[in-house]
Amino acid sequence: MTGQDIIDKARLILGDSEKRYWVDEELARYLENGVRELAKRSGIFQRKTLLEVKQTQPVYTIDDEVLKILEAYDETNGVDLALRPYSVNAEKTGNWRTVLVESFNKLIFPVPEERLVTVLYSYIPKSFGDGIVTYDFDSDTNEDTVTYDFDGDGQQDIVYWVQDGSPAGVLPEWAQDALVDYVVYEAYMVDRAEQNQQKAQFHFLRFKSNANRLADLAFQSYGAGAEIAYQGF
Repeated sequence: MTGQDIIDKARLILGDSEKRYWVDEELARYLENGVRELAKRSGIFQRKTLLEVKQTQPVYTIDDEVLKILEAYDETNGVDLALRPYSVNAEKTGNWRTVLVESFNKLIFPVPEERLVTVLYSYIPKSFGDGIVTYDFDSDTNEDTVTYDFDGDGQQDIVYWVQDGSPAGVLPEWAQDALVDYVVYEAYMVDRAEQNQQKAQFHFLRFKSNANRLADLAFQSYGAGAEIAYQGF
């Protein structure tokens, strides 16, 4: 299911197949919001990055919208590193097998030996305009097109979750429909009529239920703690 498919299904629910009330650009923004919310609630978007730890540099920052650092592996010594919340005392008493985490995306090595460390983390996909959802209007055909690009490579993707920067599996249809529900939710929220507000809440509850179900699926598939779906929310 592509971004255009998601928006088209949302239009059927909204009764706006002829685009009289909502333009595709507006619904594309709702879709982007839905992806970010889905990422926060499920933790399905995961990446690995390789850090070249130097003896003279104890602090490293991951330049991404990190939700949670999930694990760290010392490639040089072949051991898992223990993740600990940062504190002054932890920094003083930490050893070479310890990594301290501060502000979600900052890692501090109490003993910064020369080594390579792979860090796995969950993250929020790119924001609107940076590649995840793009809206185009073709004046020759008089058609709107919404492109859904998760990995920012410029190619339209079907909906999948990502681990290690690679496609890891197509989301089940019920999970893709969660994004349809979110688009409908935001569209109805614009209308202050009580009936549409009730409809909005109905679709948001369906979205939330499927997002939580997806968190369980991510946990079963990858073993990443399901708590990542709920931290801070």
